[in-house]
Amino acid sequence: MKKLLIGTTALVAAGIIAAPAMAADPITLKLGGKMAHWAGSVSNQDTFEAQAANVSARAFDVKDDSEIYFMGSTKLDNGLSVSVKVELEADQHNGGTSIDHSFMRIATPSMGAIIMGSVGGSNKVPDESYGTEDADASDWYTMPGGTFSHQGQSTSRTDATRIDYTSPSFGGFKVGAGMLPELQASLTAPTGSNATTANALAYYYKASYTGKFGGVGLNLNAQYVNIDRNTATGTGTQTDTDWYEYRGQGSVSFAGFTLGGSFRDYHTESAADPMVGDVYNIGIGYETGPYNFTLTRYRSAFQGSTAVAGDDTITNHSIGVSYNMGGGIKANAGYTDFELEEEAKTAAAKNSGHILAVGISAAF
Repeated sequence: MKKLLIGTTALVAAGIIAAPAMAADPITLKLGGKMAHWAGSVSNQDTFEAQAANVSARAFDVKDDSEIYFMGSTKLDNGLSVSVKVELEADQHNGGTSIDHSFMRIATPSMGAIIMGSVGGSNKVPDESYGTEDADASDWYTMPGGTFSHQGQSTSRTDATRIDYTSPSFGGFKVGAGMLPELQASLTAPTGSNATTANALAYYYKASYTGKFGGVGLNLNAQYVNIDRNTATGTGTQTDTDWYEYRGQGSVSFAGFTLGGSFRDYHTESAADPMVGDVYNIGIGYETGPYNFTLTRYRSAFQGSTAVAGDDTITNHSIGVSYNMGGGIKANAGYTDFELEEEAKTAAAKNSGHILAVGISAAF
């Protein structure tokens, strides 16, 4: 299956790139980006912070999220389009300045598009608060310690270098596939043994549909991901510990309303390193004039340890509102009720509380 994926993707890429090229203007980079700042307060559970294993956190905090984009494109006379994009993280908590994503897209109307480089992926739902995924909300509340396990709808490994193919649209339908030779940012050759997660080979298949029926818009996508992780022994034999997951996302929009949902079902074949669980995210939004209102629910349940029955769980309920001030400027406010519970269910392993924050963001 992997050889078929690699061979098919290479043939399509060769067909796209090998088309006779004609003179065209060189790519000129443009500048873009975003900047968001939040100020808010969080209340963690008193009995949780009172435990010796936990540390009391300050209630008030300020958060930021800034990125700068360099992007450009050109189109050859033969119809071949080439675009590039580099995304820089621009906050001190990311080391001052670091590359987030960097990729090139090569496309033709008849053969589809190839993307090469590092480009992230996630399943989104309507959300005008600071975020209901654990990657956002956990910036505010305190996670239980121990073996607490959780996975968001998007993970850091999706930023690794890949080759990705997406077909042209056939009546709104698209299919595609992709491969990540290793799940880390590295120029060194991947090792023959995928003993660590960073060295593992990942490949995926995807399908999507986008359409509109009267005043109703429909957007669906699904993805299967396989992470080929194995451990080579001194005799050359290997122990297979593949990870695999199913992802899905859908949204329906009508008369200013958007109803969306996403899920991620995750499994590993390793008894010693289990990561079995699922994540789902649902939300509804309503936009009227410059205002956008959202209500969302996020739920994560993952096995943390084979020695303890049950799952480590995260449950967030959020409401958010934004006001479009014009010129790419938005004012935001969000409230989240959260509940965290490690499978041990001791006082030191359970936390709950509330987050209230206001912010302003700029897109440029």
